[in-house]
Amino acid sequence: MRLILERVPRFYSYSTIVIVLLVIGAAIYALHAATRCPVIASYEVRGQSLDQSVPSGSEVSVAAPSCTSIQRGDIVVFQTASDTSAPVIKRVEAIPGDTFAVKNDGTILINGKVATIPDGTPYQLSSHGVTMLSLYAADYQGIIPAESYLLLGDVPSGALDSSRLGLISAQQITGVVQR
Repeated sequence: MRLILERVPRFYSYSTIVIVLLVIGAAIYALHAATRCPVIASYEVRGQSLDQSVPSGSEVSVAAPSCTSIQRGDIVVFQTASDTSAPVIKRVEAIPGDTFAVKNDGTILINGKVATIPDGTPYQLSSHGVTMLSLYAADYQGIIPAESYLLLGDVPSGALDSSRLGLISAQQITGVVQR
């Protein structure tokens, strides 16, 4: 039996395939660039409440919170309800749906684990901080409500953060620090 091999016609030349691949790559790159969070502001950090994470004098770039979902560990910029002049920068320790509790000794539990600052030291809130966060824990049955966050600094005893201000609403968060 004789095998007859027919030549399969080439519909595309190699240069056409290369051009198509380049166009697809450019489209993917453009889509990625369009979906990245644009920087909306830059700030110089003043104060020591986040020194272990963002030392005083550091400059940070901030993206709109609507551009990304805020996660545990993110560093965010927010406005306090009483002072709209200077934004505050803190770390997100708990997000909506997380459980939280405050022990009488000032320890904070998030999802059953002791909350710590970056060097591993547990938060040890002052009596005012214990009172403030205990009220929120009681009001919300120990669950961070929708559109609210527990924000803390690197100072174990608390700072101008949720230990003094309570839970921070999503509407108060003006940006997420880009790393």
